[in-house]
Amino acid sequence: MIRFINYILILTLFTTMFSCKKLDYEDNITPFGEVHFDISKTAISDYLKVKYNGNTIDFHQGIAGRVRVPQGESRFEFYDNRSGKVLLEKTINIDTANVEKFTLFQPTVDDPIAILDPNGQDDEEAAPEGFMKIKIANYLKEFLPQEKINIVMNLRYQQGRRYIYIPVDTIRNVGRNIGEEEFNIVKRAEIEPPVTAEIYYLSFYDSNTNEQLMNVVNTPYFSSLGLGNHLPFNAKHVYTIYLSLFETGYSANSFLQKDDIYYSINPILLYNDL
Repeated sequence: MIRFINYILILTLFTTMFSCKKLDYEDNITPFGEVHFDISKTAISDYLKVKYNGNTIDFHQGIAGRVRVPQGESRFEFYDNRSGKVLLEKTINIDTANVEKFTLFQPTVDDPIAILDPNGQDDEEAAPEGFMKIKIANYLKEFLPQEKINIVMNLRYQQGRRYIYIPVDTIRNVGRNIGEEEFNIVKRAEIEPPVTAEIYYLSFYDSNTNEQLMNVVNTPYFSSLGLGNHLPFNAKHVYTIYLSLFETGYSANSFLQKDDIYYSINPILLYNDL
């Protein structure tokens, strides 16, 4: 009987000691936090990599650029993996209770990378009924080198084998820096069911001479832009857009061309308020 009681006491003491050690170990685990970097608005997004405190880490751009690291001060370096050149450094105090989100913005390969607040236009009021608010900048030095351009937003209809473009509204005196542009009140197209998406075709003009940008066969060049009731639904109809150049990889009469390379102009949504 005495041996049995001693065995129980020893077993209880051992269990208590083990439990205390286990609790001490768990208490010393460093909590992890999250930070999100959206790099999709950078001209070299395919080649942009990130280091955390000097070490290269996996970068899950597919889930909004989520990075999980221990709490505390963290230094992130974004670099071009072709050259190894560091293009941006950012130090962040990681807090487990607060997920920080940043948008990296680089409209052309020659521009430095800037960090933007992804909620940068949340305070902008909704557009009036029947209109939308658009802030837009032109970063195309090659095909649209003018300091100011006019952009006509058109609807497109097919008539036999031909496309007919109907102007809806014009955005005038578009400059070359999104930070210096103002919102424009732009008329929305009247869309009839079952069509729910507003697809506009942009044409481009010199603000001074009214000369229009032409494609490779010297007919007017158009660039498509989908807005309106797309998913996710934009209830405010407020958009911040920049013009970017895209190498198509194949030829077509509707494209732009330089040195045997074909291009298209892509209007990219920088902000799309929900």
